[in-house]
Amino acid sequence: MRLETDEKLISKIISRNVGGEKKMLVRGIPLILKNLFLRYKYYTEGAYQYCSVISNLGKIKVPDKLKDKIDYFVITPPPPNKKLKINCGVAGFHDKLVLSFGNITRSKELERYFLSFLTKEGMHVQIKKLSDL
Repeated sequence: MRLETDEKLISKIISRNVGGEKKMLVRGIPLILKNLFLRYKYYTEGAYQYCSVISNLGKIKVPDKLKDKIDYFVITPPPPNKKLKINCGVAGFHDKLVLSFGNITRSKELERYFLSFLTKEGMHVQIKKLSDL
């Protein structure tokens, strides 16, 4: 994330994204046609390239006087949708790592496989439903 917040990198990305609009040929195309084209490109090359999203907050630090009052943090992952059917939020605090899955599929195979992998690697896994928190 630190790399992505570098001012030079952000300027480079903005320049690249705006660069197409500076071309006279592109400027002459009606906006409605550009929107249709960009929507098509997004659906063919954007979200379809991904099957899922993971949002990792990393290790959360709080002031010392609050540490004993908090057991763990839970992050709500971005809501799943037709294209990104399973999403995950990750937050670490003390010696706990909390994974929160959002899934609109009937199968829970991905979650089961991932948690089995963690168990095989020697990590203690505890499963809680949102209603149990």
